[in-house]
Amino acid sequence: METTPVCSFTYRPRPDEAEVHEIRLPDEWGQQLLDDLVNQEEYLETQEDFKREFPGLAFVPDATGQCISGFLVNDSSMCLTLRYHEVSTERTEQEITFSVNTEYAYTGIQHDCTDSPLSEVQSGIENYVHSTSLAHKAYLQGLTGYYNQLEFLYLNDLQDAGQNAVRLTRGLSVGIQLGMVLGTVTQSETQESATVEYESKKRAFHAELGLHYDFPSRQGTRWSIGAVFAPSLPLAHDNTLTYDNSSTSEELEKSYHEQQQYLPLHLGLGVALGTGHWLLTAEYNYTDWSRNTSSHTGIGYENQHRMNLGGCYTLYPRRPRSIELMTGIGYGNSYIHMRGRKMNYLEASAGISIPIRYSYLSVGVSWRQQMNRDSRVMQECRWSLDLNLTFGERISKSKIK
Repeated sequence: METTPVCSFTYRPRPDEAEVHEIRLPDEWGQQLLDDLVNQEEYLETQEDFKREFPGLAFVPDATGQCISGFLVNDSSMCLTLRYHEVSTERTEQEITFSVNTEYAYTGIQHDCTDSPLSEVQSGIENYVHSTSLAHKAYLQGLTGYYNQLEFLYLNDLQDAGQNAVRLTRGLSVGIQLGMVLGTVTQSETQESATVEYESKKRAFHAELGLHYDFPSRQGTRWSIGAVFAPSLPLAHDNTLTYDNSSTSEELEKSYHEQQQYLPLHLGLGVALGTGHWLLTAEYNYTDWSRNTSSHTGIGYENQHRMNLGGCYTLYPRRPRSIELMTGIGYGNSYIHMRGRKMNYLEASAGISIPIRYSYLSVGVSWRQQMNRDSRVMQECRWSLDLNLTFGERISKSKIK
């Protein structure tokens, strides 16, 4: 928009009263337009060329004006009229009417927030300012483009928390998970016509206790910490030995004794930092296998230590569903050692989650490397590509009771 006005006019607006105003534009500007029509200038051939030459008019109030005014824009209420005289034997008044393109008509509001609490607010839906910077006040005014966001900190956790967790205070939650571990291990040995099969059916009760605390949000930043503990519990097993010799039709089935085994003790600690776009996490896990002994020579159990670091970047955090970029790295040791030699693993992963209506498509790649290069221990270098599609359901009002 040009800084020098084409013309100026004064009028007194009256609410709920329609008035028609006719504003005279400079004669020089009208003469130039008439000459271009007579000379059939190229920009008059198409609508697109004409819009590039003459993009439009803007009604701008005086700097001291204190009234927000609106002008009705349609085919009959606003037009540009070029009046001229046609000279032959006598002078005849003529006029050409240019209709307004209503598709490009809009109202623009400018506001100055200098030296006010809103001076830190920048244009853009992602440039939000936390209420702590605005003295915990909300500001609303029509036509300014300001929006207020209400955040319910634990709304997304209500469904999960109601299943196996109890909120003790505003930020502290405690939960417990109970379950059973069931499985069957089968091992067979064959020599000539004789086959020996060992079958062990295992079962154990599993319990895990969790604590989670959310610190009060400050400047849009949220800290939270958590801990989990699972005790070591005995693993019961029913063992069966089956002997079969095909050459003599000899069969034998009996129970056999196996060393007592236990589910390992597990302790985990974690911390998370959430901002507008980022969620950063760090966790440490300790698994104690000391109650178990190995029946294999040269192989023993090793207590595990594992450290994980992760990050998730949300492109549009103010939207209900947004694209998320995720990455993580972890380092830890194996739960067994071979002839006293430990195996340590380094892992890394990255992925993206894309919302598709009410579902999510997740694609990721992960890498795992055994770091002990001793040839007398197991070596591993693995790459994997993961693809996951999570289906969601749109909840209608009739389903909410």
